[in-house]
Amino acid sequence: MGILRKNQKDKKATSRRPQGADRVRAAKRIFGLQSLFYAFCFVAYTAAIIVVCFVRLSPAGPQIIRNQVARIRIVAEIPFTYQSKILTDQKRDNAVGPVPPVYRLNLDPYRNFERYIQRLNIRLTQLEEELREASPSERVAAIQKFPRSFEPNNGYNLNAED
Repeated sequence: MGILRKNQKDKKATSRRPQGADRVRAAKRIFGLQSLFYAFCFVAYTAAIIVVCFVRLSPAGPQIIRNQVARIRIVAEIPFTYQSKILTDQKRDNAVGPVPPVYRLNLDPYRNFERYIQRLNIRLTQLEEELREASPSERVAAIQKFPRSFEPNNGYNLNAED
């Protein structure tokens, strides 16, 4: 009997679990309340770190608004060039200031007027010769008519009194 008991004890000790029991236990471990609690704690901790690090954090550098005068002095981190129109105009004016003005004489209007006066003198001499033998009323009528007939679109205002 002793042998039989030993065999029965061995059978009980080496008994196998049902096949689905390991799977159920693994599923309970993965989806159990304890695992969900740990996952929730991880997400909450991560969110808390992000909120603490980035809330009320201003961006690096001063706040610059386009087309507005800066309240503080801003210095660039990299070298660059900029051509200021205002300073360029000031330097140009300062360079031009000591140089005396140079005038170019245009004598064309004076020459045109001189030619007009010469033609007028010639025509007045001719008119004077024509009116030597005329009566005083004919002279007055011819003189009144002369400015309108002598180069009417010349740009000079000639009238009978002149």
